[in-house]
Amino acid sequence: MAHQEWQTKFDDQFSDLDHLWNLEIVSNVEQGSGWLKMQCKGMARFDCSTCNNRWTSVNGGAIFRYRLSRSQNERRGNVKLFLGGQKCKKCDDVFETAKWADSDVERVITELLSKVQQKFYGRIDVPTTSATENRYIPADMSAPHQKSLCQFCTLGVCQYSQQNDIDSIASDLEHFRF
Repeated sequence: MAHQEWQTKFDDQFSDLDHLWNLEIVSNVEQGSGWLKMQCKGMARFDCSTCNNRWTSVNGGAIFRYRLSRSQNERRGNVKLFLGGQKCKKCDDVFETAKWADSDVERVITELLSKVQQKFYGRIDVPTTSATENRYIPADMSAPHQKSLCQFCTLGVCQYSQQNDIDSIASDLEHFRF
């Protein structure tokens, strides 16, 4: 999903809040005090810019950093979104940009909106994660997680690197003699 489509989904869902909210898609994981964080994953497609290989992953990663400014004149909400990439298994060249499934973009934006409403507006009647849970999508996603191909692992922020990690399995096998 293109960046403009993330912006459109965000604007659609955040337009009814009491303050103006802005989404900025950033090229690095932002750190800093005063920002809340939400990390999530979703179904994403990747296209290798070198060899034209294509693959789909259920571990497309997104990190949202968000806050409501405390300015005297105007309170404004800011959200920074970092979309993690993956490297091609064939080329291992660059981190390719994730193209998220439309339904997963909708789901994570709804989840972010819920957190914003609860934290900054005291609303407790907003949809919970279970109301926007990830629906099962049939696909062959049996390949184990590979740290060397995951941008979040490289940055040290991957929540999923311990699940089914092929790199650590291979490392463990090196110590056995057959």
